[in-house]
Amino acid sequence: MDIQSIELGMELKARNKQSLFVCEKINDEKKTVEGRMIRKGGELGKRIMKETAENILFAQTVLAGFERNAQ
Repeated sequence: MDIQSIELGMELKARNKQSLFVCEKINDEKKTVEGRMIRKGGELGKRIMKETAENILFAQTVLAGFERNAQ
């Protein structure tokens, strides 16, 4: 998965299945993806996560930790 394949509102489930990343903002120019990381257990686990990539290879490495939610 690369940064171009990510869409707003897309839910990506972490490989450990303990958290879900909901994409809320994409900046193709700066190669950043912002959204909420929701952990199992509810509201207390919510936090803003911003992944910044210097280049597309780093973006792919960052996003490789997530896979599409099958739901």
